[in-house]
Amino acid sequence: MKAWKLFLATLEDKLGVEAVKKWLHPLSITNFDAGNLYLEAENTFQVDWFEEHVRSHASLLVNNNHRPIKIHLTAREISNQKKVPKEAPPPLEFSSSKLNLSETLFSFVGNPFVVDFLQTISPGAYNPIYLYGASGGGKTHLLNGVALHLEAQGLKVFFVHAQTFTEHVVAAIRGSQMREFRQTYRNQDVLIIDDIDYLARKNATQEELFHTFNALHSTGRQIIVSSHLPTQRLSDIEPRLVSRFEWGILLKLEAPTPEELRQVLEQRARTVNFTLHDQVAEFILNHFSSSAKSAMRALEALCLRTSACQSAEHAQKLLADLMVKENESALSVKKILQEVASYFDVQTTDITGKSQSKEFSGPRQVAMYLCRHLMKTPYKRVGAAFHRDHSTVMTSIRQIEKKQKEDGETALAIQTIQSRLSSAAFKS
Repeated sequence: MKAWKLFLATLEDKLGVEAVKKWLHPLSITNFDAGNLYLEAENTFQVDWFEEHVRSHASLLVNNNHRPIKIHLTAREISNQKKVPKEAPPPLEFSSSKLNLSETLFSFVGNPFVVDFLQTISPGAYNPIYLYGASGGGKTHLLNGVALHLEAQGLKVFFVHAQTFTEHVVAAIRGSQMREFRQTYRNQDVLIIDDIDYLARKNATQEELFHTFNALHSTGRQIIVSSHLPTQRLSDIEPRLVSRFEWGILLKLEAPTPEELRQVLEQRARTVNFTLHDQVAEFILNHFSSSAKSAMRALEALCLRTSACQSAEHAQKLLADLMVKENESALSVKKILQEVASYFDVQTTDITGKSQSKEFSGPRQVAMYLCRHLMKTPYKRVGAAFHRDHSTVMTSIRQIEKKQKEDGETALAIQTIQSRLSSAAFKS
């Protein structure tokens, strides 16, 4: 049916190609005439989604005389059954996450500008607030802290992980309780969602967030989200949603310095009443240095495995298994070479080889820069790994530092490769 195909093409611009393909293409046309179109869905879940997201656009379906065609939709699983009255399902509970009273803005270590900003925000002044940084940098702690801070001001705050938001959307659609879902999410003074990049490729959830965002933003209520990626690198998130994240202010969280990380460890140890001796703290910082998350994981394992640990030797025995994992995930020249080669679609041997063509020299300079920048590897050792002398390495690194400021493509490449290296370490 031509009119239906044209209607689907129009909806692709409004709902996204993937959403139309997933939800609307499976609908079967059972009958049609000049003024009516009869469709059959595979299940009631599909019908509910249609009613929530497509019915409002039904006026766009017109015949050759530009008159509207009425859409009739039934579910296959009940079309051949008599409708039996049944009790309404109990209302679903859409609950905010329980806040951790110890993770406050005042207990957060590092990034003083971000912390000061969050302590003094006036809800709605910067809307939304988009907080981003590498995993393990403390984003969840800060979101928890700002939620406590705003609750203390008498505001209704709803704080969830993006996965929970997704589960709420799915449960509401399946239970035909979208009205209750919307009343919950759109009747808040502040909505906080952690790890927004979890919504990648979840089209129905993104659609609901888009409308929830608009409902809150248009009435001046605060929205705060976090991600481990800057907005321009959010993949598989609808552009119209990404653009809304950029309406307010973007705050980047820098990774904690070694001294800040030590303070975090000491603070965590005090929280669980664990005596963290200096020698043990040094051991953790020296052997679990790939990320803040890695160091915290080591401390938490130590707390679970012993009530007292006074020496590095004792800590080493207790954390032997985690040290193996840490060594496996530790950054190395080899891993940097592999990620750079993968990004530029070349071979590692091309990067370390003799060719001076731009196809290989560019990735080679990027790899040298990352070895120096991320691992603090001495110039001579970098040169040895790439079969070059240290002066060539120094020149290459200076060129990349200059290109990062002048060439967006180079800056994006380095940022993406660094993110991949970080992600690989955090997954282990």
